[in-house]
Amino acid sequence: MIYVRHFEEAMKFARRSVSDMELRKYEAIASQQLYRAGLDSSGLGGTASTNNTADHFQGAALLDDEDDD
Repeated sequence: MIYVRHFEEAMKFARRSVSDMELRKYEAIASQQLYRAGLDSSGLGGTASTNNTADHFQGAALLDDEDDD
């Protein structure tokens, strides 16, 4: 059987498969989804804070940064 300890051991040797830019894009998408759902950055209900709003617009800028030529 495969146990959690096997997975943890294998992860010690795993390398990252995404760049820092890709991570920022995915974080921006997650932030936008939370913002649209009316959740704060922890995933709890409530109103979005000013920082989440800033992240939302910064995330949109990151997503639009690529050329579609």
